[in-house]
Order: sequence, then structure tokens, then C-alpha cells
Amino acid sequence: MLLTMVISFFLLMIIGTPIGFSIGISSLICLLVQSNIPLVVIPQIMFAGVDRYLFLAMPFFILGGVAMTELELTDQVVSMADALVGHMKGGLAQINIVASVIFGGIQGSGNADTAAIGSLLIPSMIKDGYTKGYSCAVTAASSTLAPIIPPSMMMIVYGGIAEVSIGELFVAGYLPGFLMTILLMILAHFYAVRGAQQGKTKKVFAIKNVISSIIKGGPALFTAVIIVGGILGGIFTPTESGAVAAVYALLISAFYYKTLTWKKLWKIFINGGLITAMAGVVLSCSAVFNWILTSEEVPTRILNYMFSMGLSRVGIIFAIIIFVYIVGFFMDVMASMIILVPLLAPIGIQLGYDPVNWGVLIVLLFCMGGITPPLGMNLFIATSIAGCKYSETARAVIPFVLILIIAVLCVAFIPSLTLYLPNVFMR
Repeated sequence: MLLTMVISFFLLMIIGTPIGFSIGISSLICLLVQSNIPLVVIPQIMFAGVDRYLFLAMPFFILGGVAMTELELTDQVVSMADALVGHMKGGLAQINIVASVIFGGIQGSGNADTAAIGSLLIPSMIKDGYTKGYSCAVTAASSTLAPIIPPSMMMIVYGGIAEVSIGELFVAGYLPGFLMTILLMILAHFYAVRGAQQGKTKKVFAIKNVISSIIKGGPALFTAVIIVGGILGGIFTPTESGAVAAVYALLISAFYYKTLTWKKLWKIFINGGLITAMAGVVLSCSAVFNWILTSEEVPTRILNYMFSMGLSRVGIIFAIIIFVYIVGFFMDVMASMIILVPLLAPIGIQLGYDPVNWGVLIVLLFCMGGITPPLGMNLFIATSIAGCKYSETARAVIPFVLILIIAVLCVAFIPSLTLYLPNVFMR
């Protein structure tokens, strides 16, 4: 039964079937083979898969993210990052990293971060003397910050599927996100000191530029304050925060930045609706897929098999880290999360992890897969912007992947890194 489903799923993926339909059709084939299960359960399970209050946050955060991108608020983010760190060695690389921190605190999608920040900074970096491969590598590596620093679509999906507090996941992402930021900035500084990727432009730090950029970009940055501050203050739920953030993004675009037009508003709603619909198809179809896996007790069987091999708890953790990381090489990050979280969440609990700590670790691993060759999606996006060979970007990103593995190990084996802030503010 399971073998039939897995084989049909990969065959459908190989021939280019969209991920949502690949999941749904393979699940249907499996149930047809298992003839004692009535097919009427399929629509029931599909509806139950998306009939969760937490998933209402998705369309609102998607709408807010699309609005931030379409209304050119990325320019304000980059200007703020330029004022803060543009004077440092490897200035444009540092700007790229810090801009991803700020943009991630507003938008929360790694792919969108790569496209938005990359379209502005990759051409500028190349013009300033950075190699194309390095420019793409910095952009792709820093995009891993967006899903870790709240708000995060991946954390919303994880929380909805695994029934973990989205508010706690959001807060838990801050310290790991800042650790990743420091590691990336150290590596960029190292390259600049060696003279390999330093750039030609030299800037001087000026407090007036910082103040000016905050005045201009502050309203956009305040989106993150509204989301997280509202959740921590008990003013609204994570779902309600998404709606507030979407409305706020439209209001500041209309009345402060004056970039909102009726044509752009129509485009924002259309694109937001299309992205939400695609996510809904994947979520509903994966509910059937996951129901089959759960009914076959796959998580328990996997864990028992690992223990039967004589692996210790640490050995099992490393095995899961490697497995999730490798899956991220070959599959879309969001789709692989939707498929695997129902399997991985109970395993984490059985290994003694706090659900929030385990959730941040899983999200981080899937993000890492998105920047790792051979099929890291963010690498393809960055490479297409630069117009260089994929092999150049793949070689240049390896040091960034290696240094981010330090953050993965810290999250896996230092629970206080993720749990300190939730324990202080929400427990």
C-alpha cells in the first residue's frame, strides 16, 4: 500500500505533474489498491485538512507579503540596511544580509526574499566588483533568515499541521535568526578582509543617514512590531495579526509612501489569491497522503527501526537532520514540509524535544535545503537574476551552507536558544 503510493508520487513528480496533484493522485491510487477503504473519505479528509483556524492566517500573511513586494517597499528596506552596515568591509554583502533580516521581519518568505532583495542588490554587487557567483550565494544564503525571523509562512504551516502555538514559534525564531545573521556577516567580513570579495565602493557611517532611513523605512519595519507585539501583548491572535498586517501594509502604501494605485491593488489581490489557492490545494491533498501514513503508523515504525539499528538518541537526531536536509535538496520546501511534518512532529516528541524547539529545527533544516545544490530553489532564483552559470553559484554558496550548519547544531543541541524567549514572554 505505502510502496504503491510512494512510487506513484515520484513517477508523477518526474513527469512534471504539479506537486499538489502528485500528492492527491498518488493518494487516490493507494486507496484504490486498498479496496476496503471507501473513497468517500477522500473529500472528508481533504476538507478536514484545511478546516483549521490557524490556517486562516495564511491568506492574510500572503496578501501582506505580496503587497510589500508589489508596492516597492523593498527599496526602503535596502536603504535602511545601507545606512546601518554599508560602511563595513564587504559593504554590499553586509547590506544584503541585513536587508534580508529586515525584509524577513516583514514578509516571511525565503523565495520572495531572494527575488526582491536579489533583484535590487545582485546587479549592484556585480557592478561594484563582486563576482556573480558570490553575489548570488550571499543573496540565497541570507534568504534563509526570512522563514526563521517572524513572521514566517513556514512556521504557520508547521504550527497548523503539528498543532503547535504559532505565537511561540514566532518568538522562538528570533535568537536562532540573529545567530545566523552574525555567522553570515562574519563570513562576509572574512571574504572582504582577504580582499576576495570586498567591492570598490567605500562609505562612511553617518548617524544622520541612519535617522533619515528610519524615518523613511520605519513605517514598513513597524509591520513586524505590530505582528509580534500584538501577539505577545495578547491584543490579537496570530491569525488576527496577519489580517492587521495586511491592512496596515496597504494603508502605509496608500497614505505614507503613496505607491498604491487601483491597478496595483487589483494585482495584489489576484496574486495573493492565486498563491493562497495553490497552497490550499497542496494542503488539502497532503491531508489524505498524511492520513494514510499515520494510519499505517509510519512515524512509530521509523523510530522503532532506528532504535533496532542500535542508534542512540543523538544518532537518531543526526539521522533525521541528514534526512530532512537531503529531502530539501530535491523537493519544494513548502511541499516537503506539508508531507513530512506529520511524520516528524511525533518523532520529535518521542525523542524528548519541546514541540517549539523541534519545530524551529525542522523549519531551519528545510530552509537550508532551499540553498543547497543540486536543486536549491533559491539558488536558481538568484542565478536567474545574475545571468550566470548555476555551477558558479553552487560553488560559492558552499562556505555559507557550512557556516549555517553551526546554527543548525546549536538549535538541535542547545534548547535554550529557541525556548528562552517563549519561556520568558509566553509561558
